[in-house]
Amino acid sequence: KMKSIEHNIKLPIPLPIPNGVIYNRKIQLYEHDGCKFELSPLPGLSSESFEEAKSQIKPLLYQIERINNFEHFDLRRPLFNLLQVNVELYSSVLFCLEQYLFKKLNIVYGQNKLDTHHFIPNLKNIEYPQKANQFYKVKIGKYDVDFELEMIRTMLHDNPMIRLRLDANQAFEGQSLKPYLEFLSNIDYFEEPFINMALYDGLKIPVAIDESMPQILTLLENPHLDIKALVYKPTLMGGFSTAISLRLAPKLSSIPLVFSSCYEGKIGSTAIKQLATYSDFIGPKARHGLISIE
Repeated sequence: KMKSIEHNIKLPIPLPIPNGVIYNRKIQLYEHDGCKFELSPLPGLSSESFEEAKSQIKPLLYQIERINNFEHFDLRRPLFNLLQVNVELYSSVLFCLEQYLFKKLNIVYGQNKLDTHHFIPNLKNIEYPQKANQFYKVKIGKYDVDFELEMIRTMLHDNPMIRLRLDANQAFEGQSLKPYLEFLSNIDYFEEPFINMALYDGLKIPVAIDESMPQILTLLENPHLDIKALVYKPTLMGGFSTAISLRLAPKLSSIPLVFSSCYEGKIGSTAIKQLATYSDFIGPKARHGLISIE
């Protein structure tokens, strides 16, 4: 019998969203046939609310309880083609159900340790381990440019060997990113730096695609973008099946897929690590965004 329980969890740091800041979030945990899985749409960023997700998943839970044949599946198709639905599923619902289905399929793949980067969400409060050859994702475009440049210089002075992933969340226009090129030798990539990535026509720079993933095939044609990674958030972008489809798409198969968490609970976070490990097994190995240090 399906078990279900709702939790309210406190976020490790306050999360700014378009219409405010959130400090807590709800998650719904399910357990069936020895498998635990999590529903956790993120307020302000998911297209669906928590209640909308719960409403959509309810009849599907009844259906997955009755699946008795897991032999014919396609990991690239929604719900791995094990369930047929007549509506477009919310991303959080798809991710939740595919957590269960992936476990039931017992896919055999490598179990190597995941590589990750550290996360510095606020340049006004930098705390980081003093270790060489570490990767750091740093939010930029939030404060005065001169202040951000000086803080990054301080980081590099303390440890000149670190690699930076500068995440701008589309804060810049064209040449306004130019001052940050001072650190190019230490930059792994700029994550989604421009308001309109497709229109960028400046100096060729290394980038990772996040918010602009729906336009990825168009962006591949832009000679000014050196696409180093695709950033994938399973809760927001479509679960396991969409990620595996991206990983196996011929035009994308050589680009690392970097998995990023959205403050899921323990079960959801474990599922993202499982998906990231599988992605690394079938495609280029990546360094993922699954930890925070502030």
